[in-house]
Amino acid sequence: MSTSVTRTTREATGGIGHGLKRPHYGTHIFLLVMAVMWMIPLGWALFTALRLQV
Repeated sequence: MSTSVTRTTREATGGIGHGLKRPHYGTHIFLLVMAVMWMIPLGWALFTALRLQV
């Protein structure tokens, strides 16, 4: 015995709306800025930990 499943338009497009994907430039810029802000202190700590003491 087998069953068949049909997908609705909402499921086929990936969620609510009509399936149009808009670019999220603001979100990407925010995430990029936050990643850089997180990496600066991390890089500074790594640099300080690994530099040679004179």
